Amino acid sequence: MKTTFTKNTAIRLLPFLVAAATGLATFLVARYFQIAIAFSIGADVFFVMYIVMILRRMPGLTAEHLRLKARSDDLPIFIIFAVVAVVIAVAIGSLFLIINANHKHPPLELLAALLSLPLGWITIHMMAALHYAHVYWRDDEVRDARGRPVRQPVGGLSFPGGDTPPQGWDFLYFAIVIGMTAQTADVEVTTTRMRRLVIVHSVVAFFFNTIIVAAAVNLAVTLGGS
Repeated sequence: MKTTFTKNTAIRLLPFLVAAATGLATFLVARYFQIAIAFSIGADVFFVMYIVMILRRMPGLTAEHLRLKARSDDLPIFIIFAVVAVVIAVAIGSLFLIINANHKHPPLELLAALLSLPLGWITIHMMAALHYAHVYWRDDEVRDARGRPVRQPVGGLSFPGGDTPPQGWDFLYFAIVIGMTAQTADVEVTTTRMRRLVIVHSVVAFFFNTIIVAAAVNLAVTLGGS
């Protein structure tokens, strides 16, 4: 389906664009002052800005809002995931370079590099949560008993206690559970399309968690031998 970029789409893109611009500006300033971990600092600022802006937006992501905006607000999500993946990859690379450097870096530099891992983890699962929400609430045209076209949510996730329709926090909960365990918990996946998304998300979560563990072990060995 072709994505139409409207004012609503621009509003939904705003957290990503503001975070990216702020992170880039921070990176350039850090490079100007020849800070060794300039990229990690820029990545941290990008992640923090995005997380804060999405958390502020969460209360407004009600079922009614998602029902009305899901189709018009949909994004080229894989492009954004690719950008974030590049940022995370370079931040992880910077961390391993610092850990295995021949000379010691100041504690604040090491801390800034370490922060890129949990902050990147939260960011990518927040993005997944938003995509789950918009896929769930995107309208699908079906026919009623008289053959008349009606529109209803595509769905794909069955939340327990389903007396109220799912909101932003529900999808964030689902994404965080996938991110923590690479599997579902009490939420049932009911459509093939949503299962495909969950497969991709679970694989990303598994490898990201593996990298975090590897970085922690590497850091512990390095500090223990110093």
